[in-house]
Amino acid sequence: MQNMQSQKEANDEWQEYKAALGKGINDYEKAHGNAHSQITLDGIGPYQSSSPDLDVVALTGMSINGGIVNYKAKVRYKDKHHFVIKSVAVFEKF
Repeated sequence: MQNMQSQKEANDEWQEYKAALGKGINDYEKAHGNAHSQITLDGIGPYQSSSPDLDVVALTGMSINGGIVNYKAKVRYKDKHHFVIKSVAVFEKF
């Protein structure tokens, strides 16, 4: 039973993690004039740790129209294990 609870907690954390990254992508799009474009997080690429609580990550999004969009984002964490996201700041779209 405890193992199932641990799996559920891990899955819940993963879903929250992905949701935070997806929100960061969509906030970036809205800030850059694409308020009607909904982007879904499709992948998380290589990252570089910049400090104990900050990573720079590559993100891949999929638009409603089927287009693939790539981003770079600074992800700041609340915990030392980098499981709980404090903030996401997308700074580049390529």
